[in-house]
Amino acid sequence: GVFFNNPYDRTDLTVDPELIGAAIAQGHTPIISPLMADAELQVKVLKPRVAAAAVARALAQSTSTQHAMAGSGGAFSLLVARLILLGGADGLTGEGNVFHRFVNLEEDYAEVAAACAQPDVLKLMRTCLAILPPTAAGIVASVDSDPSLVLKGLISERPVATQQRARRNQGVAQQGQAVRRAGIPSYRPLPNYPFVDIGVRDVAKTADVVEAPTQFTLLRHGFQIQRHKKLDTCNVPRLRSLLESSFKRTLDAGQYFERLRQLQSAGGVEIIVAGDYQGAVIVTHEAVAGAESLPYLDKFAVLPSAQGTGMADILWAQLRRTCPSCMWRSRNDNGVNKWYFDRSSGHVRAPAQPGATQWVFFWYQSSVPGQRTLTVDEIQSGIAVSQKIAPSFV
Repeated sequence: GVFFNNPYDRTDLTVDPELIGAAIAQGHTPIISPLMADAELQVKVLKPRVAAAAVARALAQSTSTQHAMAGSGGAFSLLVARLILLGGADGLTGEGNVFHRFVNLEEDYAEVAAACAQPDVLKLMRTCLAILPPTAAGIVASVDSDPSLVLKGLISERPVATQQRARRNQGVAQQGQAVRRAGIPSYRPLPNYPFVDIGVRDVAKTADVVEAPTQFTLLRHGFQIQRHKKLDTCNVPRLRSLLESSFKRTLDAGQYFERLRQLQSAGGVEIIVAGDYQGAVIVTHEAVAGAESLPYLDKFAVLPSAQGTGMADILWAQLRRTCPSCMWRSRNDNGVNKWYFDRSSGHVRAPAQPGATQWVFFWYQSSVPGQRTLTVDEIQSGIAVSQKIAPSFV
């Protein structure tokens, strides 16, 4: 097997990455059983958390853009790590059956763990993602989830809110026809395979059934979050550097920070900083005629070096937590607009004006009862206010 103990430290479980790399190089998908022979050649069943952590450690040590993976014969390098844990639940749930779509482990672990219905799963994910590179992501999903949608959530680095589960026509066909079993392995285990009790599952002979939408939880090792109500508590030079690096433009710092200071005493400012100023969200509360102040997403910035770490989703989750409903604008040719379209509740394109900046105005609404939602009049007033905000960059 791939597992063995360090001869100098019997408590240190090690994995031989060459066996994994050799299997991949030959076009096979390695299936690793949590089994190991001890010093007396007795087969032991390893705890999932221990086995998974050992595999994660071996893969992390093999992750390099400079060297080929051990056992691959120089055929490939292991660059990205994704961890998918399939079980009986659709994801992680908490008290009152509250579903967690996205978990920033560095910031949210204590809160989620306090009332998590799947504490062992959460601990396993935290252990493995702490070992794997910061680009790694994890998913906790049901074994009945649609694989294509789970993979889409990993590739796009955002949680898929819902997905349909459909089970195909099941049953044993007559006269040599194939057995169609949705969710049941198509292989038969070895009769004397140790410590395995496959059990028996009844297969209903029914037509296709579309079940209720299912969800899954996306996890990242993530970043610590800082929240500021005033510029005085921020590291303003580092915030400026972050904004200029993210937007690749020069900030009109004097004018921009003076506007934020004025809003501190008027409507208010929310500054959310992730990690060591690797990402930030700046929200201003703009005065709107005939209504309470309007939350306006003024800046959403991620350092280029933090891309691929889930930073954007972490910041977006913090934004939604801070402002249940919000508006913002984006230049018509902004390459990030597709990302905004996916996450907004609606948008309006400003009428074209010769020589003027062409804007798209976005907003999202809360679906939680009792939380503020924006009326049509507030959205129209918000568009009028945001059109008057001076450009921040020179």
